[in-house]
Amino acid sequence: MAALARDLVHTAIARRQGIREILTVDSRWSACGCTIIEGGERVAPAVRGRGMPCTARHVIHAAERDEPLKRPPNEHWRISMMTRTIDPVVSTEWLDDQLGSEGLVILDIRQPESYEVAHIPGALSVPFGLLSAWADSGDLMLELPETAGLLKTIGDCGISADSRVVVVGPPPEPGVPPYALADPFRVAATLIYAGVKNAAVLTGGFAKWDSEGRATTTAVPVVTPVVYDSPVDSETWVLTQYVEERLGKVVLLDGRDPDDYFGAAVDSFADMRGHIPTARCLPIIWTWEADGTLRPLEVIGEMVAGVVGQDKEQEIICYCGAGGYASTWWFLLTQELGYTNVKIYDGSMEAWADEGKPIVAYTWTE
Repeated sequence: MAALARDLVHTAIARRQGIREILTVDSRWSACGCTIIEGGERVAPAVRGRGMPCTARHVIHAAERDEPLKRPPNEHWRISMMTRTIDPVVSTEWLDDQLGSEGLVILDIRQPESYEVAHIPGALSVPFGLLSAWADSGDLMLELPETAGLLKTIGDCGISADSRVVVVGPPPEPGVPPYALADPFRVAATLIYAGVKNAAVLTGGFAKWDSEGRATTTAVPVVTPVVYDSPVDSETWVLTQYVEERLGKVVLLDGRDPDDYFGAAVDSFADMRGHIPTARCLPIIWTWEADGTLRPLEVIGEMVAGVVGQDKEQEIICYCGAGGYASTWWFLLTQELGYTNVKIYDGSMEAWADEGKPIVAYTWTE
């Protein structure tokens, strides 16, 4: 057992608000995302950053256990967190410092006419829309695109599995729901689905960059396409049958506005009032400041803990009206907050209502 312990146990250095804490973790996976040190050599990057506490409740000494070390319920999350070399959400200051660095790809998902007026130097135009390289809308709105086309898009952008990709989104249109703020998170989640683990979102998008007087250009960069191939993470994106079978056994997280959840308003995607039975209301709009930047991660984490709980290994299924807000919650929960078993119900309320599944309204407790 001692030999097994030496093989399985590494040292992780977790930076907790400036304090260096030495933790012992299973070398096969690390739910904390700390820097892994083996034999004095750095073999995986620290990804928590910003003073966030380590979430490694799995910390153990393997030599003290008789049973096998358990693996996380979501292998995809482990791979993503262990291979990250970029924070999931980056600031304009960070991106400005990194412009032109090797392996950095900036994707501007605004509409072409906005990109043509001005964009961040080096940014590629790959617009997001209901029918785009990033989404398909047939029987249901905002579904995952066909795999071969998605992989080709990624390769055409010169992206490899090791690239650091920053997604730059648009501001919301005045007088309409802030769906646009979710667009870059949807694209980042789609990139991770397709194997690009270092996908990040620029907080505040192009509007914040421009408002700070940072450099812009109209020049279109020259890209060398690559052949990109990767398996996709089909286990994370689930269908109606899966959700129905898991009702009462998982945490179902509704990211829509409170009026839609409660039934005070008619859901514009599903043409109905209310929510899926047992779902808990946690509006994604509460995560954004007025300028489109994310609220402090500590605040978002406390909101999540108050609604979902602090068990990072419990299964959570995120949904909304059509999948945009759901993928945003998935990104924040898994990439920032350390929840390890989170699914996206991509069809969301639109699919649930279309298939005639039960809905409850005018209640916060059912």
